[in-house]
Amino acid sequence: MTFSQRIYALTAVILLCACHIKAQDRPIGYWRSHLPYNSPIGIATDGSELFVACDIAFFTLKPGESSQPYSKTDGMSDIGMRYVAYDASTYTTILVYTDGNIDLFKDNTFYNIPDLKIKTVAGIKDVNNVFAENGTAYLSTSLGILVIDLANYNISETYQFYKNNQIIPVTSFTSAGSYFYATTTNGLYRADRSSPELQNFQVWTKVDTSSLTCSAVINSGVYLSNKNNVYTVMNDTLRKVYTTTRTIQHIDAGITDLLICEYNNSTYRGAVKTMNVSYQITDSFACLNPAQALQVTDNTICIADVFGGVIKQKHGQQPAYYGAIGPNNVNSYDIYAHNKNVWVAHGGYTSGYNANGWGYGMSNFHDDIWDVY
Repeated sequence: MTFSQRIYALTAVILLCACHIKAQDRPIGYWRSHLPYNSPIGIATDGSELFVACDIAFFTLKPGESSQPYSKTDGMSDIGMRYVAYDASTYTTILVYTDGNIDLFKDNTFYNIPDLKIKTVAGIKDVNNVFAENGTAYLSTSLGILVIDLANYNISETYQFYKNNQIIPVTSFTSAGSYFYATTTNGLYRADRSSPELQNFQVWTKVDTSSLTCSAVINSGVYLSNKNNVYTVMNDTLRKVYTTTRTIQHIDAGITDLLICEYNNSTYRGAVKTMNVSYQITDSFACLNPAQALQVTDNTICIADVFGGVIKQKHGQQPAYYGAIGPNNVNSYDIYAHNKNVWVAHGGYTSGYNANGWGYGMSNFHDDIWDVY
């Protein structure tokens, strides 16, 4: 175990034990997790409630602005999030972890699908995107597209793409009209969604050779992106409709507009831009590091900002910030408990005993509330 791993383990154990200082209504031996929920990396919605994946765990944000954090002590199967999506037909939230583990969250219960995590393969098992519709979730992975039957909690089939007998990683997947679209590191592929042989690579047509990372559909219009450009598919040809000097981290389908998440690696600032179906930028919402965005029915833009938490904003209004209660960071150098207060110092040393330069300050737990400094 490395030096940093020992610090992390000590932090987790002491934090969990220290909870008994405040939780007098809980029996001795009852475990309770206190994790940071201020670094969201993905967001989904059922139209009103938000489902937010953070770098460590997961929480929900209800319309009344009350947040509910979850962790392994609440039934989650793992730690460290990769992606989140929602299927309206089965009322199911799909949670994907960085190690390939999968949880389905429904009726406040977690159902685990460990198949990808435990599968032995040569190479990596990255999940790049999740698309869900009509009771099925499609996971875009380095091994192809995994199709999950959400009603029966299992992986029903796999679509794989090849070049020179090597599997091509799939970066995103979506549907429009009668077609499925898959973006890969080797180009854009399309297939008739009614085909009974989608597992056969030969039924997929290669539309374009461009390396693409994200896809979204608005009013049957297919939008695709890579690092600096957004395209649309017109007459089986990619047409560039937007270019930026920033890095495009994600594109998402809003109710009426395309949402483009951008980040400037030099200034450490980002923005979420809205683009209408005429390919005009109609608005821009400044933020720090947007990972994903969505639009709810009252035209509020909800942003999962890695550095700023969950942000809700409307045109011409000040942004509102939301999140779940927790310490400022999962890493800690020291913890002090006294008089029903728990103080956590998020500083420390490297393995070479130099200051690690963490800027996470301190966190204080008291009266069932976390304050960060």
